[in-house]
Amino acid sequence: MKKTVSFGILAFCTAGAFLALSGCGGGGDGTSGPLAVGVSVARNLIGADSVTVSAFIMDDGFNFVDDAVVTVNGQDIPNFGMGIYHKAGAANVNPGETVTLTITRADRTVSGTVVMPVQPVVTAPTAAGGPYENSSPVTVTWNPLASTPDEVWVEVDSSDRPSGETEDYSEQVPSPTDTTFDIPADTYDAPLFTAEARVKSLNASTSLGPDAVFGSELEAVYYGFSEEFETQ
Repeated sequence: MKKTVSFGILAFCTAGAFLALSGCGGGGDGTSGPLAVGVSVARNLIGADSVTVSAFIMDDGFNFVDDAVVTVNGQDIPNFGMGIYHKAGAANVNPGETVTLTITRADRTVSGTVVMPVQPVVTAPTAAGGPYENSSPVTVTWNPLASTPDEVWVEVDSSDRPSGETEDYSEQVPSPTDTTFDIPADTYDAPLFTAEARVKSLNASTSLGPDAVFGSELEAVYYGFSEEFETQ
């Protein structure tokens, strides 16, 4: 059974930063080396028109960075320790508008921009269409996007399993112009559970300046959600 687990920008940057920094020639003193940065600005992740900013920062000594000043479109993003910066309910960013990131620490500055993509409107699966047989693919469909993002991903969350366990499925759609994707059969184990599909359009930039380690990324994401559906 093939399962792809999505841990979001924090896991991406944790893994990517360690790989990238392993080849970095910085001093490793944690004070003035380049920074490994992963930042996600996500609209509609936790509510309609709500914007959530999540960032993860490490230095060239493999240390969490908790003393940087992080701003997105001029808003300060607070630090929560262990290199994590997070703000739910950040100021809205509409499709086509620019997200501007600035991170400063000592004599280092990481900065970049990315454009917020348009929202996918998910039309299937539906509550009325279930229960969907786990032995067959579940087809996710969404509207054609007015402008083509860099990437489109399909994800599924389920939290109604007998064990109380939540399983996440995440897969990049082959082409960002596609409007349908089949979640493979047997992605989840029986018995009956409730799930929700989400489609995210994503624009990304790795042009964050010379103080950013290779692999650092700023992404803007817009989520669309299906109705809750049952599978068996």
